[in-house]
Order: sequence, then structure tokens, then C-alpha cells
Amino acid sequence: MKTFIANKLWLSLRKGQRKFTLIELLIVIAIIAILASMLLPALNQAREKAKSTTCINNQKQCASANLVYANDLNDLILFRSSNNGSHDSWGGILLENKYLPGSYTSLGNSFLFNSVLVCPTVRRSPTADQESQLRFRTYGMPYYQTDFDYTNRTKQVVLGKFAVTLSDSNSSLFFSLLKMKQPSGTVMLADSGYLNSSNQFGYCVWNIPVHNISSDYGLTLRHSNRANVAYMDGHVEGGSPQELYASPTNFRRFIDGNGNLSPAQWPQIYQNL
Repeated sequence: MKTFIANKLWLSLRKGQRKFTLIELLIVIAIIAILASMLLPALNQAREKAKSTTCINNQKQCASANLVYANDLNDLILFRSSNNGSHDSWGGILLENKYLPGSYTSLGNSFLFNSVLVCPTVRRSPTADQESQLRFRTYGMPYYQTDFDYTNRTKQVVLGKFAVTLSDSNSSLFFSLLKMKQPSGTVMLADSGYLNSSNQFGYCVWNIPVHNISSDYGLTLRHSNRANVAYMDGHVEGGSPQELYASPTNFRRFIDGNGNLSPAQWPQIYQNL
């Protein structure tokens, strides 16, 4: 008897059910699509913001390691080490001397490296056929010795004559903190990369030009048309092309996140010596 009543109740409920029409289903699908189109940009922005935050933290660790190294070396930031014709980058020296912890299994290779040397937005994870090559795929340090505004214009007067080569260092290049007039405005590290015409496109690069980009690499706007930059006093901040141009370091040409070069070199603001 209980089973019979239950079956009758179930049948009456089924008769009361109403099926959706095709138009109603299409309306629901359209509403879901509209909501998704509204949410996805916000999710993408949140994802990019998280990558930029990671990049800033990476550069803070690298800047701190450089400053600790300088404290042990007469206040000299190492740009490039040269020994018997063999060069090593600032990042390689920090790893080799344990100012940055290194792993032999990082990033899918068997070479000493640390992922904090690389922006998380890179399209190609740093790998290499040899360890020395890998160490040159890091954040970029400005090559002040080739900056025309520094060597031939008044930038050197404003920032200080801090780019030095020691007589007993086999042509190694350094930046003297003691000779810097504006460490808070002098760039130590920045987002870097290659033009999309280069076979190295997608990698970071360890040094960057300041005055102009005449080769296939330079400062790269990796974060919504902004670049993260570490300064010689250790602080890190993001900057737009206009802000980086107006800074004392005065970058005058840029590569965007897709590997395109800015149309023209920005005007000089420093005067000829």
C-alpha cells in the first residue's frame, strides 16, 4: 500500500514538472557567456598583478644579494667578471659565491641557477647547453659604460662617476656605491628581453642598454606596458616608459611585451659635456 501511494505521488510530481524551451536555454547560455566575458578580464588582471608582485619580490632578493656582495667588496656592485678572457655575469657571480642560493635542478636543467633571477612572465624558461650561457639569461643590469649620455653628456655629472674598472681585476666592470650621487635614482636591475626578430626572443638578458637600443635586446615592458626596476639603494618599483624616461637614469628606448621596439629614441635631456 505504501509503495502504491509513493508511486502515485511521484507520478503527480512528474506531471507538474515543466521542461525548458529552446529559447529559455539559449537565454541562460547567453547570460552565462556575458558573465564570463565580464569576469575573465578581471581574472587576467589579477593574474598579471600576481606575476608583477612576484617579479618585484625577485628583484628585491637580487638587489639585496648585490648589496651584500658590495658590502664585502669595498662597496662595489659587480656588473661583469672577467678572468683570462672568460666572462661571467652579475648573477653567475652571486650564485658562484653563494650570495644567492642556487640549485642544480632548477628550471629543468642540470646547471646552477635560481628562479629569482628571472621574471615570471618570460615566454621561455632559461635553459642552456652550458652553464655560462644560462647565467646570462637573467634580469638586466644597465651597461653604463656604453651609455652615451653617461660617457659623453652630463648624466655622469648628475649621477656620479661610479662606473669603474679596477687595474687588478682583468677588465671586470663594477659600479661604486661610494661614487654614486643618486643611488635611489640609479637603476641596478630591470625587466629585460629580446626583440621578436631575435632567435633569443622570450628569454631575459643580463645587461641592457640605456641610451638607445641598437641591437636586439633591452629594457622590456613586461607588466601591462610597465617594467619593474630595482635601484641601487635596494628599493624596487614599477615604471611606465614616461616615468623611466623622466628618472635620473633616463631610459630612452623600450621593448614592449610582444617584443616590438618603440618607434623612435626619446629625446635627450642631458647636455653635452
